[in-house]
Amino acid sequence: ELLDDIVNNELKTYRRVPGYGRPKAKKDERIRPMLRFIDDVGHTTGRYVELAFAIEKLLIESRRRFHINYAALVAAICADMKFSAMEFYLYMIPVFVAGFSACYLDALDHKQGSFFPLRCERINYHGPDDRLWG
Repeated sequence: ELLDDIVNNELKTYRRVPGYGRPKAKKDERIRPMLRFIDDVGHTTGRYVELAFAIEKLLIESRRRFHINYAALVAAICADMKFSAMEFYLYMIPVFVAGFSACYLDALDHKQGSFFPLRCERINYHGPDDRLWG
């Protein structure tokens, strides 16, 4: 398949491509420092990083204008390092979870219901009723 067709099918089916676009910022400010870092440590970018930026180019040229984000770059770097899918998954769990503590500590300083950047009434929630956190 052609890359263009794959990207267009993803957009048509899901309206986005995982690893591209950010909810609050047009570009991911972590990309340039990350590329500098991998260069500084002597890691050369390979075909997956090139592919990730080729996908970004297609998305920027589309009407969506999605830029690559940290997730796509890290996945591409790890693919170039020959991580298996399971190795990548196991590597990313602690990386992802590490941010929870900071969010939790920040939430403790705010009143209940103010954790998310959206007002609670804007969230269309259909789960269990509110509960108190102690």
